[in-house]
Amino acid sequence: MRLFNTLLSILVPTLALACFGAELRVGVPPDAGLQTYTAYSVGYYVEEKTGIAPRFVEVADGESAILNGEIDLWLEVGEDSLPRGVEERTGAAVEGLGKVTFWLNPEVLDDLRFTTVERALARASSFLTSEQFNENAMGDNPRKSARKAAVKSD
Repeated sequence: MRLFNTLLSILVPTLALACFGAELRVGVPPDAGLQTYTAYSVGYYVEEKTGIAPRFVEVADGESAILNGEIDLWLEVGEDSLPRGVEERTGAAVEGLGKVTFWLNPEVLDDLRFTTVERALARASSFLTSEQFNENAMGDNPRKSARKAAVKSD
């Protein structure tokens, strides 16, 4: 009986956590620049389109963070080569930032909870060049501005 109670005390909280849905861990650079605003914007955009909540994780090095499994999504700026074991999806040319690509932890693409994320990222490229995105890019608080842009998106 004691074993049963122990197992029950472990399993019930685990099952309860599963009911609250998946979180997409989005890597965010530590500065407050345009790349940070863009990362927040994409995270909130994915949430608006899929219902999957973003959990923003501040990381200094996106490549090592995604390879170590600390994050699920990183927005790579420029033409850096894709690390082995990481999936890439086309982003957009963001005004003032340059070419942005989405680096994904491959486990996200295999997880049924994230089946709609890939479609949302495909649509995010048009969001990154939209009027809503550009209008809110100059806000003082990147996270708040990004939320506003995503909510107003098509």
